[in-house]
Amino acid sequence: MKAIVSPERYGVMTAEWLRANPPRLDPAALEAALSRAIDWLQGQRSAHEQFTLSLIAESSQFWRFNRAKVRQAGQITDAKLKLTWMLDRRSSYYEFPLSGDWDCDQVLLSQALNRLRIDLPQLPENPYLAVPEGDRTSHESHGGRLLEP
Repeated sequence: MKAIVSPERYGVMTAEWLRANPPRLDPAALEAALSRAIDWLQGQRSAHEQFTLSLIAESSQFWRFNRAKVRQAGQITDAKLKLTWMLDRRSSYYEFPLSGDWDCDQVLLSQALNRLRIDLPQLPENPYLAVPEGDRTSHESHGGRLLEP
């Protein structure tokens, strides 16, 4: 398990904390969290820096069968952000969980940005790097369909 920041102590989150505080994964909350993160990052970047921010989220239920019996039923709830930071033909990325709690997410975002700014000057230039221009966004969503009863 990756160590992430707890909103209470800004220490290491435990598995118990994650079970008690699952990510808020309703689509409206996720889009609001993503927009807030983008706005914050726009204010943090210098004129020569570029970034992409991707949200990867899933909320699904599953059942495992064996010999015509349900052997395992479960639910997956997960959300993470992938921040790719670019400067001087160099790029690096950092992934971290998204909790939906801005205080916690902002600390994680700040730590990721600081780490990337430290790492980037040490990386070789990438002559094939496609640097994004402007403030464009894209949105892609894949919803599932439930089986008919």
